[in-house]
Amino acid sequence: MTDKLSSEEVAAVIKARKILKERSFPPDTDVTTICRAAGISRKTGYQWANKLKTSPDSQDESVRKEHEQLKKAHEELKKRFDDVQFENEGRKLAWEIHGVDELLAEKKTLWPGRKRKSSKLFSLYQPSDARDRMGAICFNQHRERLASRL
Repeated sequence: MTDKLSSEEVAAVIKARKILKERSFPPDTDVTTICRAAGISRKTGYQWANKLKTSPDSQDESVRKEHEQLKKAHEELKKRFDDVQFENEGRKLAWEIHGVDELLAEKKTLWPGRKRKSSKLFSLYQPSDARDRMGAICFNQHRERLASRL
């Protein structure tokens, strides 16, 4: 025995030994005895072993690929997060430097609850047909522009 066993092989052998011990088989039990105890042929036993051998490898490979994709996506998200965090810190600093919070607070105190004055002239006009409704829309837009200048 010149080759070393892999970690998966060592784990499989240890697990097999535990199963043999639990089922009261001698440690040197051959494949024919194991298959007879399971109620299957030796050929079926080897087919099951081959399926078991190939199945986890393909699953392991797909899991590895998915893990690599997730790692790449995680790194990209971390980079984007760092960029956004840097920009956000810059904005916060700019707001502090320029005193934007104080300006907004001052603006709120200067114009608390300002309401527009409505004129009787504006409330009298009621559109009756489609052309009048278009005129009313233009009239209302003009009224809003005038009110914003006051």
